[in-house]
Amino acid sequence: MAFMLITACSPQRKIERAKQIVITNKPAFDSVGYIWSTLHPCVSDTVVHEKTDTIIGESMVYIDTISVPYENIKYIYKTINTTPTIIEKKTTAYVTDERQVNELTLQLQKCNIDKANLNTTILQKDLQKLDEHKKVNTLWYWIIGLVVVLIGSHIIRYKFKL
Repeated sequence: MAFMLITACSPQRKIERAKQIVITNKPAFDSVGYIWSTLHPCVSDTVVHEKTDTIIGESMVYIDTISVPYENIKYIYKTINTTPTIIEKKTTAYVTDERQVNELTLQLQKCNIDKANLNTTILQKDLQKLDEHKKVNTLWYWIIGLVVVLIGSHIIRYKFKL
């Protein structure tokens, strides 16, 4: 009896029971598989990108000064060389997981479809609102025309005593 209690509550038994639940239940299997694939990417392609940043620096090589004492003239000769100076060289390697790329592409396509559907719904609502506004404007024109006709007929009857 004690042996059954120990084996029923053992961590190994719990792990085996959890494995069986995951293996036999498709939604649980998909959920665990998705989490596993995000934690353990499949390295199938590596892209190496090398970038070298350069900057042009000025360096003075020498300055010569020649003085002629009798004429009080001072000649200054400057030589300036411009040489490119390498500041930093970066090499970056990108590891792409094709499963993750495909999954993210599908999610992006789904989001784009949802966005298009929302834009269509918004456009339909705007067109419906515009139609209702046109109907209200037409109704107001009919009401104004009817009032003008009634006032006109009243004036004509009053003037001509019909």
